[in-house]
Amino acid sequence: MIALTVDKADGFVARLQRKGVKVRWDGWDMVFFKTAPEALRSPRGKRLGNEWGYESRVSPNHQGKWLVSYRLSRGD
Repeated sequence: MIALTVDKADGFVARLQRKGVKVRWDGWDMVFFKTAPEALRSPRGKRLGNEWGYESRVSPNHQGKWLVSYRLSRGD
């Protein structure tokens, strides 16, 4: 897990976006998007632009840190 504080989180998201990882902010949550064609028929599926996939949401914990898994940070 990668533990990010408020001062590091925004730079982390910007760096991932430059690498091509589909991540965005939704309020205080980091939202990661993983393309998957089968998401079209899934109740959990989301649409981003013209692509279907799944979202993973990372919220800050009670200490104000985002705990991001290495899998999400690689875009897997």
